[in-house]
Amino acid sequence: MENNFNKYIKNNRESFNDLTPPANMWERISDNIPAKKDHSHKKLIFSISSAAAFLTVTLLAYHFLVRAPYSKPQSFYSEIQETERYYNNILANKKETIYKLTGNTPEIKQDIETELALLDSAMVELKNDLKDGISNTEVVEAMVQNYRMKLKILEDILKYLKPKEEKHSYDISNI
Repeated sequence: MENNFNKYIKNNRESFNDLTPPANMWERISDNIPAKKDHSHKKLIFSISSAAAFLTVTLLAYHFLVRAPYSKPQSFYSEIQETERYYNNILANKKETIYKLTGNTPEIKQDIETELALLDSAMVELKNDLKDGISNTEVVEAMVQNYRMKLKILEDILKYLKPKEEKHSYDISNI
């Protein structure tokens, strides 16, 4: 059911194409069309501002969504510092006791400091791991374990150095 008008045009197409356009027709048409303005600098500015906005949003999202969960509150770090002070105080007291028992012998001091320096280097690595923010609880547990190993070493030295007190047990129940 084609439209009658369309049928008529198809059947009589040759009768419509009998005229040729004048030679200067396209020139007159192009003169009447307004010239296209150059918007390339506006597109460039828009592209740059869009890229800057995208970069800003991306960096903010990274900071708040990725880094923020790993940043610990100040109380977390103050607890770590308090733990360090606690263990360092105990270690200093144990070392002082050992040095008094050995008469401040430089060789013994040097040996003890060498042994503890190995654990200190491990502690430095643990503190660097703590800055990474990944599995901080495990790192803190390893730090405490490191302090406990230092204490164990010093306590073993103290056991060896302290004179054994002879314990005399007297049965006074029969008196």
